[in-house]
Amino acid sequence: MDFAFEIAGFRCEANSMRMRGRTLEASFETDAAGPLSDAFLNNTAVSFLGASELSAAYAIRAIETDAANGCTAVFDVLSAA
Repeated sequence: MDFAFEIAGFRCEANSMRMRGRTLEASFETDAAGPLSDAFLNNTAVSFLGASELSAAYAIRAIETDAANGCTAVFDVLSAA
């Protein structure tokens, strides 16, 4: 499955992803930290571009960054597509 997101105008590929109810957690390479931070600070919705059953608008609830291991973001579903 393709784990692609549109974040602050950039296409970012997640390395892994898991769903928990209406929450999605995804891990990214370090280069996604900039777009994730921009979207988080500006309250910009994020779109999932992968499987159609997960198509929705998401809000970023939290971001954790680690220079050695990339970054992880937790998303909340805003609306289904």
